[in-house]
Amino acid sequence: MQTSGSTSNKFMPIHQWCGRRERGLGPRFGDADTIHRTIYRSLEPKKIWNDPGRFPGIVRDYGGAFNLEFSPDGTLLVAACQKKSIVLFDPLTEIQICAVKNAHTECVNCIKFIDHQIFATCSDDTTVALWDIRNLTTKLRTLNGHSGWVKNIEYSKRDRMLLSSGFDGSVYGWEINNYTEYGSVYRRVLHTSGLLRSRLSPDESRLVLSMSSGYLIIIHDLDLANLAGDLEGFYPNVYRLMQVGRQLIPMAARFRHLFYSKRKKNRIELVTDFPPNNNPEMISSLAIHPQGWCTLTRNVSSDEMTEWSVVHDIQELPHDEESDEDEEELAEREQNRREEDNDQAEESSNSGVNVARDPQPGTSGMSGRSARGSELGGMFRLNVTMREMMSSVESHREPTVGSNEANANAEGNVDPQPSGSRSNLVTSRSSPPHEAQHVEAGPSGQQPPAANVRRQNGRGRRVMITRRNLRSENASTDVWATEVTFRERKNMPSPQVRNNRGQIYGIVSGVSSSASTGYTGAGRKRANEKICKNVPRMLYYMQETITDQGFIRESCFSPDGRIICSPHDHGFRLLAFNENCNELQHATGIWRNEKAQQLHEVKRKQCHSSLVVSSQFSPRFPLLVTGCLLGKIVWHQPALY
Repeated sequence: MQTSGSTSNKFMPIHQWCGRRERGLGPRFGDADTIHRTIYRSLEPKKIWNDPGRFPGIVRDYGGAFNLEFSPDGTLLVAACQKKSIVLFDPLTEIQICAVKNAHTECVNCIKFIDHQIFATCSDDTTVALWDIRNLTTKLRTLNGHSGWVKNIEYSKRDRMLLSSGFDGSVYGWEINNYTEYGSVYRRVLHTSGLLRSRLSPDESRLVLSMSSGYLIIIHDLDLANLAGDLEGFYPNVYRLMQVGRQLIPMAARFRHLFYSKRKKNRIELVTDFPPNNNPEMISSLAIHPQGWCTLTRNVSSDEMTEWSVVHDIQELPHDEESDEDEEELAEREQNRREEDNDQAEESSNSGVNVARDPQPGTSGMSGRSARGSELGGMFRLNVTMREMMSSVESHREPTVGSNEANANAEGNVDPQPSGSRSNLVTSRSSPPHEAQHVEAGPSGQQPPAANVRRQNGRGRRVMITRRNLRSENASTDVWATEVTFRERKNMPSPQVRNNRGQIYGIVSGVSSSASTGYTGAGRKRANEKICKNVPRMLYYMQETITDQGFIRESCFSPDGRIICSPHDHGFRLLAFNENCNELQHATGIWRNEKAQQLHEVKRKQCHSSLVVSSQFSPRFPLLVTGCLLGKIVWHQPALY
């Protein structure tokens, strides 16, 4: 039997394959790969819609096509457009069926079909809308609640819940089938700073999140009903900083149980391995393999000079019996430590010691000193100058959305709540982040020493602090410093990071070095000497061209999972796992613990007059559609000769 990597029929013409079928000959090993490769390589533009060059008199100004989505049966195509509109097409005849202008008050970002007739849209106006294709004159429902731009929609058939995520860091679950006189019943299932995109796996067992800090969060064995409670108080950026600095942060170490391999529900995994010379900063695009085997992400490096497409494995890993025993031991010791802490807290309260003190009126919750912070030293140091920090905050302030509710929340620090009644099944104590705040001093209320605010080149580093990076009510000062320090540490040159391994330069108090003794100041043995290590997950990667950094470019998988369509300048590239277009499980070397490989380019095509920002394969027909910033949509079909 021939192997897929050495088949003699990989250049077999399509008519030769048809002739073998006509003669009743059985398929040979590798025939399917060859046929798929031939079909994908033959994709050519067939129809161009809304082309200003060809039809100058009848062009509709809908703006850029930010997202393209097919219905589940492939009989309808919907485009989310920049200028507040959605457009519906017949994908076979390439004819526009209808268009809904002013579907939102800001640009439309994403479309998700719930069934064959109902679909949802989300927008920068912070709302989610439900539509029925049988009557598009009005919305079925408008879901209010996000305080930032809404960029993603997913639908869980198992829980019958619509999931929406936005730049406010919140993931809301809407029970759209449970409607009351006050609106839809909702749950805030997750909140984390720096959230960009979220995706459900096809079997709905995993939720994948991409972060602005350059890593992925995978939630295995997803249980939406208990997700908010399980992750309450967990800050991924703090835990990631603890891993990078290799120093123990108690408030992060106590969530080590979320990473246990034996955990049956809502197990957390961080994916942090990326290609050489790629220090990811913004993971703006996220797609899931049709079989749920891997993720496809697109990120911009921290130097803003390179852009990369990366494929990561997200399947379950085999259990390690030794690590499982260590986890059980650590869990038992962690429980003992908590009991000791509770006993000490009771003794302190009985003796009249004020253990915690709220910030004084008129001071920010970030800069107010708590008794715990004072007890640990309470001294934080930021490697920035106040003048540059203030100018950076002003220049990077997020735009104000057009919603009256959002404006009221930003000005009055009111916790925004989605329209509808609150579900009693899940409650979350964390509040959405507030408006961008000016930071005039460190959390201790003191200016950093002049000797510590200069970089090696004599200039201060600029830090952007936005509303999604600060939590002034619930987060401790450790969290505040960590949110800023993590981004600062990532941008440091590698030698400087290695030389400063002995300290996390944004935090001085409340952190214990992993290389130091395993005992606390009170003489107790630490419960968490080990910090969870992230397993290498990267399978493939490819460097992209970076042209305009202001727009998200949506990559996608083909329905069979063999091909990746990646927007490339004014066209697209088709990428495969190897030159034979094998499926992922048959590609060479990925299950042999080999190093990550580069994706293989199958086809490159320039077919637009502007930057391509969206792409999508039909789930039913051999059809690819791409959209650009000028609003032009191109249909690509195989041209077999």
